[in-house]
Amino acid sequence: VNEGLSEQAIEAREARGTLLDLQENSKKLEAEQKKLTSSFKLQNAELGANASEVDKLELAQKQLRQQTEMTDKVVHNLEQQLSTAKRAYGENSTEVQQLEAKLNQAKTTLKQFENSLQSVGRSGSQAADGMAEINKKLDMNNLMEAAEVLQGISEKLIEMGKSIVNTAIEFDGSQRKIQASLGLTGKGAENLQKIAVDTWKKGFGENLEEVDNALIKVYQNMRDVPHEELQGASENVLTLAKVYDVDLNEATRGAGQLMSQFGLSTQETFDLLAAGAQEGLNYSDELFDNLSEYAPLFKQGGFSAQEMFTILANGTKSGSYNLDYINDLVKEFGIRVQDGSKGVSEGFGDLSEETQKVWKSFNEGKGTAADVFNAVLGDLRKMDDKVKANQIGVALFGTKWEDMGAEAVLSLNDVHGGLGDV
Repeated sequence: VNEGLSEQAIEAREARGTLLDLQENSKKLEAEQKKLTSSFKLQNAELGANASEVDKLELAQKQLRQQTEMTDKVVHNLEQQLSTAKRAYGENSTEVQQLEAKLNQAKTTLKQFENSLQSVGRSGSQAADGMAEINKKLDMNNLMEAAEVLQGISEKLIEMGKSIVNTAIEFDGSQRKIQASLGLTGKGAENLQKIAVDTWKKGFGENLEEVDNALIKVYQNMRDVPHEELQGASENVLTLAKVYDVDLNEATRGAGQLMSQFGLSTQETFDLLAAGAQEGLNYSDELFDNLSEYAPLFKQGGFSAQEMFTILANGTKSGSYNLDYINDLVKEFGIRVQDGSKGVSEGFGDLSEETQKVWKSFNEGKGTAADVFNAVLGDLRKMDDKVKANQIGVALFGTKWEDMGAEAVLSLNDVHGGLGDV
């Protein structure tokens, strides 16, 4: 049954069984306590106000002994639950600290009962002490209150026990899900589950299941993330998802393409994504999907990841309808500069000799499309004849030049208007 489960999951399962037994015992103790409290009230009523001091003293001693024994059972149950919680959660967990507080409260009550019993015993051995003196040392109303406090402790313990069991089940399911989704060995899934639990304990994700999903997507879509950086990557993805309402799968696919295409580190990737999101690049809800599709194209064209984001940021600021317009314009330019058509050749013929040399070098395999892109935009920005500049723009960029507008296209590679230093 336990094949493939981690030691942690097996421990949690065993703890769950123990806690269920202890909860049943807690319920029995709660019922016993209610019955005992009720019997005390009945005994006191039956004794009546005219009972002798000896009878009152005997009843007080009897009730104190019974309540002390009852409280001792509660303390023992609490100690067992505390021990089990430490196995399920760890020595310094919040759950253990809560149980320790309840245990201390019960032990304090037990000590008070023991002290009262000794006090009543001493009073009984001294005939000179009247019932009035005994009443000073033992207030039966306080006894009732203390007994009812124990009932409250028992009820809270049952709720806490359920929480521990639910978490144990969640941990068990977490590892099974990771193992099934990624096809890992039991040990491999155990290692990833530890990352998920640590991430969840730091406050990331609405629940452990959401953290599991993020970690699984990081593992599947961001193959270049080293194992020791999986937690940081998961935390970054969860932050992006929460702050910018981003789909986990799209975010990790886009991030994975950035890493694999441009050779970025995990931190560089998420710094760039965060900067882009802050600049509003996801305004059309397609940033991460576009990165998945177009990052290879930009890389092939000789652009850096920083240049790609600068182009996207400038296009966004210039009012581009969506990111597809910007990306398609760059894609179309990359196709046209190497198609050798008459219109493209004539367009380059109207540009500076320096730009024509860059284009020639590109066609000889000595330059990149990015070099030509920057040279062309530089020339077009300097042209006084805007009509001529538009004609060349259409020849080299196609209809996307008209769709975006000359001003927007000419601003695309403006390093001062992009993301800045990331």
